[in-house]
Amino acid sequence: MDKVTASLHQVRQGMARAVTVGILSHHGASLAPTGFPRPVGS
Repeated sequence: MDKVTASLHQVRQGMARAVTVGILSHHGASLAPTGFPRPVGS
């Protein structure tokens, strides 16, 4: 059960990171002038 819980936690962290990266890359152009690094994909 411990390993399952740890795996779910990792998946949640990965999903949260993916959402954050997606938001940053989506708004990269508008965030760039405010000092945020421009995402590589834009």
